[in-house]
Amino acid sequence: MKLRLLFSCLLLILLVKCHAAPSAYILNDPGLPGYSVKVNGAIASAIRDAGYTSKEVTFEDLLQQGALSTANCKLLVFPQCDALPGTLQPIVLRYLQEGGHFIALGAPAWNNLLFRDKNGKWITPSAFSEMHALQPPAQVVFPFTGNLDGWVRTTNTPSSPASYSLTSVESKGRSVGVLHAVISNLDGWDTFQSPNLSASPFSPGMTNTVFSAKGGPRTIALAIEWQERDGSRWIATVPLSQKWGYYSLPPSAFKSWMNTPEKAAQGFNPANAEVCRIGLAFTHTGTIGGRHEYWISELGVGPSDSSNNFINNTTLTPLDTICPKYKFFPLHGEIRLSSDPRQDFVSYPLSSRMSSKDILSTSPRPCGAGFSKNRLWRWVSLIRAIDARTGEWRGTPATLLLWAPGSPYAGGIWMAAAMQNPSYYLQPAFRRFLIQTAKRMRQNLFFLDAGAEYYTCLPGENVRLGARLMNMGDEGTASAIVRINVSLRNGKTIYQRSWNVRVPKGAVTVCDTNWRPKNPFPGDGYLVTASLIERGEVIDRLSQSLYQYRPSAHPNYVQIRPDGHFYFNNRLWRINGVNYMPSSGIAQEDGDIFEHWMSRAAYDPVVVERDLKHIAKLGMNAVSIFIYRQNLESHNLIDILQRCRELHLHVYLSLRPGVLDYLHMETTHPLQDAINNFVTIIKRYHLNRDDTIFNYEVAWEPNFGDQQGRELMDPAWRNWVRRKYGNVVNAEKAWGEKAPLNSSGELTNPSGAQMSGTDPNAVKLVADYRHFLDQWLVDTYGDAAKAIHAIAPHQFVSFRMASAGNPDDNQSGGLPYQFEGLAHAVDFLAPECYGRVGSNEGDQGIVFEIAYARAAAPHKPVIWAETGVSAWNTATQSDDASALKYQGFYYNTFYKLAMESGADGIFYWWYPGGFRVGENSDYGLINPDGTPRPSTEAVLHWGSKFIHAPAPLKPNKWFSFNRDDYPSGVYGVFHALRAPFFKAMHSGLRPGLRDLTPWEPEAGLRR
Repeated sequence: MKLRLLFSCLLLILLVKCHAAPSAYILNDPGLPGYSVKVNGAIASAIRDAGYTSKEVTFEDLLQQGALSTANCKLLVFPQCDALPGTLQPIVLRYLQEGGHFIALGAPAWNNLLFRDKNGKWITPSAFSEMHALQPPAQVVFPFTGNLDGWVRTTNTPSSPASYSLTSVESKGRSVGVLHAVISNLDGWDTFQSPNLSASPFSPGMTNTVFSAKGGPRTIALAIEWQERDGSRWIATVPLSQKWGYYSLPPSAFKSWMNTPEKAAQGFNPANAEVCRIGLAFTHTGTIGGRHEYWISELGVGPSDSSNNFINNTTLTPLDTICPKYKFFPLHGEIRLSSDPRQDFVSYPLSSRMSSKDILSTSPRPCGAGFSKNRLWRWVSLIRAIDARTGEWRGTPATLLLWAPGSPYAGGIWMAAAMQNPSYYLQPAFRRFLIQTAKRMRQNLFFLDAGAEYYTCLPGENVRLGARLMNMGDEGTASAIVRINVSLRNGKTIYQRSWNVRVPKGAVTVCDTNWRPKNPFPGDGYLVTASLIERGEVIDRLSQSLYQYRPSAHPNYVQIRPDGHFYFNNRLWRINGVNYMPSSGIAQEDGDIFEHWMSRAAYDPVVVERDLKHIAKLGMNAVSIFIYRQNLESHNLIDILQRCRELHLHVYLSLRPGVLDYLHMETTHPLQDAINNFVTIIKRYHLNRDDTIFNYEVAWEPNFGDQQGRELMDPAWRNWVRRKYGNVVNAEKAWGEKAPLNSSGELTNPSGAQMSGTDPNAVKLVADYRHFLDQWLVDTYGDAAKAIHAIAPHQFVSFRMASAGNPDDNQSGGLPYQFEGLAHAVDFLAPECYGRVGSNEGDQGIVFEIAYARAAAPHKPVIWAETGVSAWNTATQSDDASALKYQGFYYNTFYKLAMESGADGIFYWWYPGGFRVGENSDYGLINPDGTPRPSTEAVLHWGSKFIHAPAPLKPNKWFSFNRDDYPSGVYGVFHALRAPFFKAMHSGLRPGLRDLTPWEPEAGLRR
């Protein structure tokens, strides 16, 4: 009897232990800037009501070795995560890698990295910086006293005045040397370069770059660059205010610039530092042009002690939906909040109209709707924001991120809310929402993804239906029912299938079946709904639409007429388009997800549909998109084509990899491999029958490269010379110049100096080489175009041509492709334009480039395949108001120039607003929340005018040239004819260009 009683007691103790409430650590540190006892108390109360035992912890508690782990904490809660010690992130990161659960309120987390002051108090970076302003470096390298001997200005606009002078400022009883810079009109970059240092100023333990600085009203960032002895360059960017601030930058703050990937991976080595540059550049300090001014004090080196570092947010390990700042964007105007109908976890009542001030959104991601998407995570929009007037989507202020087995954070669940005002979290509606969310985070089973394998299927095709489930609990195998339902829009069920499933702890279980839709397929598609049912209750639900791909039975293709313009429906057709990648790729570090956005993992039809509808609403009529062959079987290409058709958006489709990619591959027949790739993509879905597609792109921004890069074509160049002259000796006689030879004594291509026209003896050599290059273009891209035309005779072939035809490019470096050869290789010309808008010479160059294109290809259209400008400020990790204004000016000006020159179309780069990882840019023509920017307003104002402008009149004033006389190509022609050309234009004439020696290929493209 006693043994039985003892056994019962032990069993009871075991059961109680197994069902004990999970523990939650709640950060409650009075040292937190803006700390609120009331908010912390409300959050702790809600977490307890969700079934957790809560423990309040301080920074000091969490910073203790081993204090935070999944063994003692199931849920970590930061009621105010905006300001946190930088030293805390590695600790939290380790916890998350163990599969810890996390709630971050007031995201982005670590937006302000806290430091300790000398009294042990936590302070923000700005306060830290101001406190230490004008503090001397441990060792001064550049005192900025006496004179500036050896310092030189470097800039892209030497004709624009700038002054660099010495002054001083008094600080704590000492005079501090200061460099004062005034740049009259920043139009790219303007830096001040130090003399070469005989030895590196850095030493072990002294690897920080230390200085103080401040900016004028328009100068909000400063770039500091170190160049190593091997020529590698490393740049750090710091934000400036109009008050002096202190900066102590560790080597990790200096990012690779224009280095090889191998060198970039090594990082900045202070021991090899040789040259320092200080200044401003559109690439690093924002694209605000015009007058700038800044001051920088004595610059030197300091100790490597991380507690004294001014650390920018970019040093944080990115955690999607959590940090850093660039993963979030502000909302605009009046909004309403509610629970997102695409999830079934929590409810949040529709709010009344409210200001969007102090409410941010995390960047959208693909959700779980759809089966077998190959993701290791599931993103859930919990609370969405909509425009209070129109109901349009504005963002996702609260999200859930679930991490599947095999991911870096397997088993983890993160909830983030980005309401910046702490008082928001005191509202009863949010309290109920938080309790529901925390309770759901305790449960075991979730869909990883579920529904139909495709969003759009082919006629007569089987569709796989199913679900992937994950068990994220701690209590062993979990059981549930999965139900898949296919219905019409009126709710009538067409097909249903259920599975009883058991999912082991920490595992993913798959259930699936094949279903064959019956014809006729409904025009508005089917609704596929997956339900996860536990104990008779639906605990998770995912829904998607399923459509059928149906190109027009009577295709109506875009045409090119002999006048050299596009026509559609027998009317002149101009492209008012945009390069498109989905908004869900913004702030995405996963390069594969970003680049392969038509893959199973990256594509979300809801995001794509929302984006495309907005593009159409702006009055645009085309999108430029790309597909990699390895993403072909996802069916996402036909899904987006179907959506573009419904919205009357024509498609410029890039086929990847392109010609040049294959030419660099070590295969026996690289060009034929490229052609096979194109043909495979087109034939897979019979794209030649889809009149939504008007062009196939067969390369992406190729050029001939520098002299070394052009060695790829040297064998063909030797054959060309041999056919024309018999041998190199005869060629040298014709050229009046020694042939360029490689280290093996073989004929190689002309040098950059020769191609830029700086060698007067190489004119005939370069003329021949340019004719060879034209023929090479015809033999490569022309052959690809012919192969595509053979199966798709009603669609065009071309590609974005980077700097081809750019009158500002002096041809000395990466040699652009040439319009003369491209005119015989593809159906229309498609150059790009960046950075030239706004200056007199730049604007004239844009107009001249179209005229030059007409001279090279009078019967073919010419469009701008890319143009745009970034509004991102790297230092502040946000868009800059002045840069956004300039972006609007750029768009307005470009439309005017396109109309003035008679261009046939524009594809702006690009649609989605927000931060692009890696490029550190924001070229978006809209705000990330879908509200207009100045560039959006330009599209709304000018787009229709551009589309409906009459065809350009024929020139009535001709300017002739012989290209062979200009080794530097279009650059030389432009500078020779610019003045008379634009004098004629300003006098009311219509100037045109004619090449007196037009080139004809051996076998060009004929349509």
